[in-house]
Amino acid sequence: MPYILIIGLFLIVFLMSEKKSEPNRQGAKIKGRDFGTDPNPRKFQTNEKFVKSLLPITREFKQFPEGFLISQLALESNYGKSAPHFNFSGRKARKDKDGNPVEDYFLSWTWEIVKDRNEANKFPEKDTTKDTRLKDGKWRVRVKDYFKAYPDLKSGFMDYIKIFSFPRYAPAFQHKDLQTFAHEIARLGYATAPPEEYAKGVTNTWQKIKRDFV
Repeated sequence: MPYILIIGLFLIVFLMSEKKSEPNRQGAKIKGRDFGTDPNPRKFQTNEKFVKSLLPITREFKQFPEGFLISQLALESNYGKSAPHFNFSGRKARKDKDGNPVEDYFLSWTWEIVKDRNEANKFPEKDTTKDTRLKDGKWRVRVKDYFKAYPDLKSGFMDYIKIFSFPRYAPAFQHKDLQTFAHEIARLGYATAPPEEYAKGVTNTWQKIKRDFV
């Protein structure tokens, strides 16, 4: 299947999902639920549970080389331990004009780059002991922000996979080899690590998954 058609199919999934999640615009105030108070943080307790839960879903997407999605997710999220509430994409919750979340959310520490140090005040919480002045005059600040919480594994996964519908990743789908595909995804802007290093990490993770869990 031509890779342009593949990307087109991803975009259809993206648009349908966005339409379903579009907030109410008829004047009713929407407020997201705080999943940060949930006694179950919705993390995977073992690497094996992570693989067994996600591998069948990732295999439905045959446009990707075998092993890429499960390995990339395992590598990026430390087998789900760094993805509470099934947030594999690191997506933040949408906010209203007053800065209140309009989607289900959890609070988590993150780093932000701001022009003015006082911009950190717009976040729910900040740690001023971590503020760092950068060479260009901007500030790197440590703050808490609202991240999107998903009700189940598959909805979190589907939001994550939308990333690859961006047109800039289209050339990567010409490659069926796992290592080459991962290299291209990184080269096209997905990862900050050097493409060779990133591709090796994904490939080694897949080898480990096959050896230990498949």
